[in-house]
Amino acid sequence: MFWFNGGPGCSSLFGLLIELGPYFVNDDGETLRENPNSWNKFASVVFIESTYGVGYSFNPDDDDKTNDDTRAAKEHSAAIQHFFKLHPKFRSHPTYIFGESYGGIYVPMMAVELIHANADINLKGIGIGNGAVNREINVETTMPFLYHHGFIDERIWQDIQSECCGSGYCNYTTPGRCQELKDLVWEANYGNINAYDIIRDCEISEERSQFDLDGVWHEQLKKRSSQKTSNTSTDDDVNSLQCFNEHALRKYLNDDQVRKALHIPENIVKTWSDCSSSVYDAYYRGDIEMSSYVKKLINSDVKVLMYYGDTDYVCNFMMGQKFAHQLGLPLLKQKSPWFYNKQVAGTSTQKLIEYQAGNFTMDEVAVRILKEPPPENVDPACKILCGICRWWPIHVPACISCVACIAGQCIDTHGEILQLVQSHPDEIKSLPGLNFDINFKHYSGFLNASETRVLHYWFVESQNDPEKDPLMFWFNGGPGCSSLLGLLTELGPYFVNDDGVTLRKNPNSWNKFASIVFLESPYGVGYSYKTGEEDTSSSDDISAKENYAAIQHFFELHPKFKNHPTYIFGESYAGIYVPMLALEIIEGSTPINLQGIGIGNGLVKSDIDTVFPFYYWHGMIDESNWQGLQSACCGSYANACNYSSDGECQEWKWKSLAQLRGINIYDIIRDCAMSTERMNADLSYIWPKMKMNEMRNDNDDDDLVNVPEFVKKIVDVGVKVLLYYGDTDAVCNFLMGQTFANELGLPLWKKKSPWFYNKQVAGFSTVYEGLTFLTVKDVGHMAPQWKPAETAYAVEEFLRYPFKTEI
Repeated sequence: MFWFNGGPGCSSLFGLLIELGPYFVNDDGETLRENPNSWNKFASVVFIESTYGVGYSFNPDDDDKTNDDTRAAKEHSAAIQHFFKLHPKFRSHPTYIFGESYGGIYVPMMAVELIHANADINLKGIGIGNGAVNREINVETTMPFLYHHGFIDERIWQDIQSECCGSGYCNYTTPGRCQELKDLVWEANYGNINAYDIIRDCEISEERSQFDLDGVWHEQLKKRSSQKTSNTSTDDDVNSLQCFNEHALRKYLNDDQVRKALHIPENIVKTWSDCSSSVYDAYYRGDIEMSSYVKKLINSDVKVLMYYGDTDYVCNFMMGQKFAHQLGLPLLKQKSPWFYNKQVAGTSTQKLIEYQAGNFTMDEVAVRILKEPPPENVDPACKILCGICRWWPIHVPACISCVACIAGQCIDTHGEILQLVQSHPDEIKSLPGLNFDINFKHYSGFLNASETRVLHYWFVESQNDPEKDPLMFWFNGGPGCSSLLGLLTELGPYFVNDDGVTLRKNPNSWNKFASIVFLESPYGVGYSYKTGEEDTSSSDDISAKENYAAIQHFFELHPKFKNHPTYIFGESYAGIYVPMLALEIIEGSTPINLQGIGIGNGLVKSDIDTVFPFYYWHGMIDESNWQGLQSACCGSYANACNYSSDGECQEWKWKSLAQLRGINIYDIIRDCAMSTERMNADLSYIWPKMKMNEMRNDNDDDDLVNVPEFVKKIVDVGVKVLLYYGDTDAVCNFLMGQTFANELGLPLWKKKSPWFYNKQVAGFSTVYEGLTFLTVKDVGHMAPQWKPAETAYAVEEFLRYPFKTEI
């Protein structure tokens, strides 16, 4: 294999020592470590530094670095032929030419050059990784790619569609207003996004951010400036991979002993660098369109692999997908998942050749009980002590005896006072599996939702200031899923370990800034139950009324929280639960200090018009099926599609959904093992049909249609709203939330812009009057679980600021 990095002007030693070689440079810039996944475990690999002027490559007679694609192809061909003269034993070996980025031009052009030169080489195939293969397609797909990955504000996107598109076709190079809108997008993302991997939290230098995305492919030059070696600010598995450290690479390759070992002539005094700006500036890049070269190779029985990391937007996968489709090759196998270690590693399409992988303290008790006169039937000695304690400082030892005396003698006749002395009857005294100290109280009990229905709650007080901090009620979705999932796996103070026996501390618990009630609703879920005859019938309206009744009962059991700022939060189907419950509270007779609601990846719309574009722009629907969907479901205007249509549209939906088997639809980038039942989920709905969904009545669809009106009423009375969406959830995708927020028609305070956690872009936020919509980057359906620190930070900020303040 011959390997070429891109640029033009970037060294292939980057590929050797950072990407795919047998040894990588350590952070000290002096030592090497083994790469367990080196490609030379299955092939001999030649890394060529090209073009001349790059790395150690040079021209002894001429310092002119002028070059172009045609000249580079001829020089690459000549260099490969010279290699076989130096290493003749490899001449008959099956030979492959691979490269990435601008190598999408280098590789097919040099391969064709070798064929034309009748070179005595056993060329079997080429491979291109995130290759620049068609400039026009890349420009055409970049804006939609950014929108469908959450980087473009809904109103800006609608304006872009209006100004840049017409008759079913978009031209994003249109001058005037179209260009101005594109500039707004670049400005909004300037310096914040790792354009080469939108989910990798590597620090980005200002130099790296200043690339012309219409130029598309001089990325290698700008992308390696001041990235840190690894991201230590997150424990997320997605970001556990190292960011490259080009400083260590430069130190190593400029070491005199290393240069000597590599046989670099002493008269070459230049400093090695990973990318050469002078080579790049002197390189003429022609029209980038590689289809004719690829067709020639295939016609010459040279097989082709195109592989694309699907989170790169400089050379995005959609360019490769459309390019492959437009070659017009016979289709052998439609897009389907390919697997590594039983996990979906990507999707592949076969065209002629097979693409593969791809307790109260005593002092507190005394303070509260001594607000009342001592009971009349208390032992006289205790009565005297209590009288003294009412006036003495609380640390007087006699007060302890006073409290103990009352607690021991007033059980029957002074139950109200005793309740103040004793812990709450629902307080959890000892929680099995809890092997660390806690600094908060927690409770578990039951709340009356109706005359016959009882809901279980688990309540954790704030670790910060439970006397003042906000009170939050949390609901998971379904309908039919327990909120203990939220407590014990997402946002509570303790999580269940894999042994199912012990608990571990959650350092990002939301009860660090709020007291939280986890309510198992509706009845029949978790420990919640019904007295009398079994009846599982329910509806959104019934659930809202029963949840409201349960909250009223909670305040009866815990009256000290009655005046606390109160928030209703939930996720998924709670997109219906939460606003309907909030309206019950607002319109109810019981005074509750409701300040806001929050919905995470909520089901808030009845249509599925964002589902198929989401799948397509995340690489899960192939080009032929997408074109079929557009034709059958969209009519003449590509952005006015109705994917709920029957007939031919329905047929194309099923064909497209068939390609999604094996995908974790709750988080398309998270490699979690899935049961067969989950893998074969019926994806014709945007939320999975669980058994408890049978409780849901058909007329509940009216409630879903009315969610916008519910939310507007909530905002109108000064109750603020937070909508947060993990942007890799396909079940309740962020585009649903984004379009929902925009369609409410609220005054826009701030267009979409990045929000930050630990100096890293954590997502994007759009602020309307009374409502904040934000995405949480690189996480799916349950954002608190997979981006715990970032999500907790966003929620705490939302709770902190009043209705009329921008978060």
